[in-house]
This record gives sequence, C-alpha cells and structure tokens, in this order.
Amino acid sequence: MIRAYIREDIAGMTLAITLVQESEGRTRHILRIVEGGSNTILGWEELPDHPDPNIDPTLRLRDSEAHALLEALARHYNGAEDTRALRRDYDAERERVDRLTETLGAIVGNLSGLAYAINTSGRAEPVPTTEQWHKITEEGRGPR
Repeated sequence: MIRAYIREDIAGMTLAITLVQESEGRTRHILRIVEGGSNTILGWEELPDHPDPNIDPTLRLRDSEAHALLEALARHYNGAEDTRALRRDYDAERERVDRLTETLGAIVGNLSGLAYAINTSGRAEPVPTTEQWHKITEEGRGPR
C-alpha cells in the first residue's frame, strides 16, 4: 500500500509531500524522483525502521501548485474539480430534503389530527396547519 504524507513548511511556504510504500512485515520505501531532464526516473529508497522526522520529502510544492494538483486529482477521480462546488451541491440537496421532510411531517400531522377528529366525533373537523399550530403553541394555549 502506498501512503501519502503531507507536512506544511511554513517558513518555506511549501507543502512537503512524502509517498511511502508500506506493507506489513516488509521494509518501507520512500518514493524518490531522480531528475535527469527527459530521463527523469522514479525510484524507491529503503527507509530505516525509525527514519529521521526531517527526512527529505518526495516532492515540495507551493500552495498554489498543490491546490492545482488537488483539483486535477479530484476531477480525475471524482468528476468534479472544485470541492467547494460539491459542498454547495450537498448543502442544496440537504435543504431540499429538509423542506420535503417538513412537508411530510405536516401532512402526517394533519392526517393524524383528522383521524383523531373522526374517531372521537364521528365527523371530520378542521385540523390546524403547521403554521397555525406554531402560532397556537407560541401563544401558550397548546392543543385543546
């Protein structure tokens, strides 16, 4: 399994990104990028059991570059590049479901009141709407 670790370097205003290959019972390896122009290669370097916490990362990126990479990866794997747009969509859907739930609650309340009225008097009587019910309870009169 390959894991990505990110450490913020505030002084350098960069993100240190370290990719580590980990397997239970096996030696851990860190991904290294060996630059050589058009011959740049990726290689795995063995990590000691207790590596120095300040070990050189696989890659350093400024915040703007890291953000661009995040958006591209999100677009590639999830189909949307802007997580804020996803959040807006989720919030809008939640609001829609909340309104639907409130409406269904009002319908159930009206039906149960109607059933009670029919059961006790033998005839249908008007049942307060949700808005009327809120007004009644706010005035402290409560149900009759």
